[in-house]
Amino acid sequence: KGYQTEERDASGEVRRILDVVTPTVGSSVYLTLDLRLQKIISDALIPIMQIRNSPRAAVVVLNPNTGEILGLVSVPGIDNNLFARGITQKELEGYQDKLTTPQINHATQEQPNPGSTFKLISAIALLQEGAITPDTIINDPGVFFLPPESQDRRPFYCWIGLPPRGGSHGPQTVYDALRNSCNTFFRKGIGGYKPEGITALGGDPAAGAELLAKWANEFGVGEEFPDGFDLPYAIGTVPTRDYMLNVMGHPWFTGDSYNAAIGQGEVQVTPLQMANIVATIANGGTLYMPQIIREVKDVNGNIVRPFEPRVIRQVRVNPEYIGLVQNAMRAVVSNSGTAIESQIAGFEFAGKTGTAEFCDGEASKILRLCNTPETLDKPLPTHAWFVAYAPAVNPQIAISVYLWNGGQGSGVAAPVAQRIINEYFNLKVPPEKLKRVKSVQEERDANE
Repeated sequence: KGYQTEERDASGEVRRILDVVTPTVGSSVYLTLDLRLQKIISDALIPIMQIRNSPRAAVVVLNPNTGEILGLVSVPGIDNNLFARGITQKELEGYQDKLTTPQINHATQEQPNPGSTFKLISAIALLQEGAITPDTIINDPGVFFLPPESQDRRPFYCWIGLPPRGGSHGPQTVYDALRNSCNTFFRKGIGGYKPEGITALGGDPAAGAELLAKWANEFGVGEEFPDGFDLPYAIGTVPTRDYMLNVMGHPWFTGDSYNAAIGQGEVQVTPLQMANIVATIANGGTLYMPQIIREVKDVNGNIVRPFEPRVIRQVRVNPEYIGLVQNAMRAVVSNSGTAIESQIAGFEFAGKTGTAEFCDGEASKILRLCNTPETLDKPLPTHAWFVAYAPAVNPQIAISVYLWNGGQGSGVAAPVAQRIINEYFNLKVPPEKLKRVKSVQEERDANE
């Protein structure tokens, strides 16, 4: 900016010029965002938000080979022009709404439970720490109890075992458990289950918590970006024994391990972090620094800040285990997995569904979805998650989809990703051939 410093007399007349600084043309910032992809994301996400009555959501798309942020959509957003021309009190109050929270970037700052998408980390922790092998089998009866022989025993359901379905996955390997999103496998694997001779990760549940947090940290959860970041962001949380004592005020229980193993309890992750986790798996183990600035050019068009991929680290995971997780994610979409209905004929991609139960202040006070007399005997509301990379071989994009109170990841978030992939790769699958998303009312009618 330029300016002029003047000396004036009492009548306002300029007596002399003290200093003059000539304005200069600033540099131009070019973003990594793909405008076409931004529109594709919005066109896929917003109609499904409306069908599901979801008040806020986010999608992040990364280039898994460079860390470039190709797409980043947070709904609802803020019109900065309102602040430039003078915002009214009514407009300001709308931006302070506790349900939609448009004042934060839901893609980089919101930290919901990731649900079953976090099983990708749990699987790697179990394998890399030697708690299981690829051939280890853990049985899922649909529901098991802790303590097993007690009048006050608590049931731990796999999603398939919840009433009225009451089913089970039966014997599962880690590949099966990722494909089927089996809660029981990861709960018993991380937290242990003495009646079946299953030792907790690390020898006891509290030690397992430390190891689970360690491997989440390895993939970037719970740590700041080493070189900063161009947008405000949150770092996420994976609880440990000290966290439970100092923040929650109680020691670590086996049930805490069961919750953390499936991305519930105190596990908190941003959509950006989940996209980066999937990008790291997609590229074979390189954790890149996400970047949204492509380059900076001066007034003459000279590049003064070029783009360079920045590697945070090579994750210290056996390539065999990365490959196992990749194959399981492919099976999620193409081999009778939880997102089989969102597959695209002739085009293979890999993914992982997530359905995260929650009961926060907005759910209980504003929407009355839980913790009220009429809802205490009903299932908790759920966030819908889906993470993916495409194509399955030589991936070009990694995707994270999150809808607050959206419902099931398989029925809501996965179809968002399916639509994004269909349009981005110009696959030309007609809308009627894509997975149809049911409204909340349709789901209620079907369950009655």
